[in-house]
Amino acid sequence: MPTKTAETITDRWLKSKVKLAAKEKVLERGYFWHRVSGPYSEQGRLYLTATRLIWLRAALNLPVGPSQVEVPLDEVTRVEKRRSAAILWRHELVVTTRDGREHSFVPFQLVESVDTWLEAIAGALGADNG
Repeated sequence: MPTKTAETITDRWLKSKVKLAAKEKVLERGYFWHRVSGPYSEQGRLYLTATRLIWLRAALNLPVGPSQVEVPLDEVTRVEKRRSAAILWRHELVVTTRDGREHSFVPFQLVESVDTWLEAIAGALGADNG
């Protein structure tokens, strides 16, 4: 019986790559800006697994913020949708962790639904807790 190797998240447009644990699978993926500070955001891809949120910066961005952001789901205390004044009043996905940090992700395309992500994260949190 062949052993299953862990999946690696990457593609030619991303700055870095992340190796997933052996049984970790991507539940949701989409193009999102990550708000670095104030109105400045960087493009990249957001991934949800059963254990964490992973955002990887696009390779063509200026290296102002982090090249990747990982948020363990067991550290998440709140997930909500807000209107972003910094990015044309679009909805943003805001994830708050135990240490009080807020990670803000804004869909790159209007077709990407923050509500879909809220449901997916709630499902992953429920599966982890239940």
